Amino acid sequence: MSSRTLLPALALLAIAASAAFLLSGRLTSHAVQNPTISLDMVTPGNSYSDPGMAGNNSMTVGTIDSSSTGSQNVTHTHSVQLIIQNVEDLVGWQARANYIGDRMRCSIINLTPFTDTLAGQQLGFANLPIDHVSGIHRTVTTAGGTCPVAPADNTNTPQTQLFGATYNAGSEGPVDFAISPDSPPKPVPDDSSYGTTGGGILASITLQVVGNECNTGPMVFDLDDGNPNPPGSKVVAFNGTGTTDLFLAESALGDGTHTETGGTCGTPTPTPTPCFPNCTP
Repeated sequence: MSSRTLLPALALLAIAASAAFLLSGRLTSHAVQNPTISLDMVTPGNSYSDPGMAGNNSMTVGTIDSSSTGSQNVTHTHSVQLIIQNVEDLVGWQARANYIGDRMRCSIINLTPFTDTLAGQQLGFANLPIDHVSGIHRTVTTAGGTCPVAPADNTNTPQTQLFGATYNAGSEGPVDFAISPDSPPKPVPDDSSYGTTGGGILASITLQVVGNECNTGPMVFDLDDGNPNPPGSKVVAFNGTGTTDLFLAESALGDGTHTETGGTCGTPTPTPTPCFPNCTP
């Protein structure tokens, strides 16, 4: 099964097969939704508060930085995070990324980047709430965690990847408002088992800079809609009786860029400014 169809199939199995009352059509959402998904290229301000380490099962997102810089002239990696904001009652999500694979590519996408050591479970924003019946997080169905292999260097080869996650229902419990996370919190929260400040962290992405990219300009990891590679990025939200697919426009998707310059890379040579028409002999 291709990466274009894998995630929708997994989401359908995880949600529809596990909750008979969910409807296959799109319904009017209970919430007023305005979700955005962005890459944070500089992540030290982001964190998860682990209950096993006296934390409170919350996520904190600081300033979202859409760009970063480095100064290495060999193949190396950078860890970035995928952030969601302004969403209510999330059941699942998917992201479409386009990039030039022999410049900067994704190598591994960790769709459950944190550990609740008290529960002994891996989690991301999709399964951040704790089920009040079982006392633990829902498990998740994930897809797209391994990216295409790097093409030959200096070939300027476009690549694309579809990835995402959805929490599981059925034998683990129903799809409902309490288990479907919000960020920011609703004025009257559905659930008090978790918290978010500044957004939810969906995934951690290892980006690989391929070869010597010193002073070659910004390398883009483009979060995209379905053009030119469908399906595009979307959020799946619970609406009280079923789920609603919210496909995200370009304006709701925050790309990430990285530039190698300075230090080992040196300073780029400025382009001479033409003197015409004031040239002197």
